[in-house]
Amino acid sequence: MIQLHRIGHTHEPFSLNPSLVVSIETHPDTTLLLATGARLVVAEDAERVVELINGWHASIAAAAMKAHVEATSGSDDEPPEGPIPLRSR
Repeated sequence: MIQLHRIGHTHEPFSLNPSLVVSIETHPDTTLLLATGARLVVAEDAERVVELINGWHASIAAAAMKAHVEATSGSDDEPPEGPIPLRSR
C-alpha cells in the first residue's frame, strides 16, 4: 500500500493499493483513475505518485528475492547463480 492525501486534506493520509491505479492525469490537480472506475484527486503531484508506486513494486521484488535466497541457500549473503525459477522443482 502507498500513503497519499486527498486534496484539501493533507493532514489525513489514506492507503491505496497501487495495483488499482490505471492512469494518472494532471489537469491541473493530480487525478488517479482506478481499475474500479473511481477517480481520486490527490495532493501529491504525478511524479511523486509514480515514485511511490515504483518504490512499492521494488519493495515487493526485493522481498521476493530475499525470501527466495533464504529458502534456497539458508543465507541472505548473496543471491544464487543463474536464473531464479518461479516455482520450486
